[in-house]
Amino acid sequence: MPENFYTARVDHKLSANDGLFGTYLYDDTDFTQPDSFNNVLLKSHTRRQTVVLGESHTFGLALSIQCELVTAAVTHSTSFPLGRSNPAAALTSLGSTTGQAAQS
Repeated sequence: MPENFYTARVDHKLSANDGLFGTYLYDDTDFTQPDSFNNVLLKSHTRRQTVVLGESHTFGLALSIQCELVTAAVTHSTSFPLGRSNPAAALTSLGSTTGQAAQS
């Protein structure tokens, strides 16, 4: 299963007590899996992107506050058939619906 996964992080110290940070995540992958009867191979595609921006402030040794702004986008295409993994799935006599074979 090929997967393109990237992550980047940037930290910046504004002062002794303040800092900014940002993180970007990108995940793009195709995957193939059989249907529940193991007759047809299904292909799916997923893409995920996340951005995190934040600020931290330290008030002393006992108190530190961190604020974050997060946005995320996820896309997933519906599984679509690639082909039959079981030759018997082409037989209409074995289909779950009369006169029809497994989806191809």
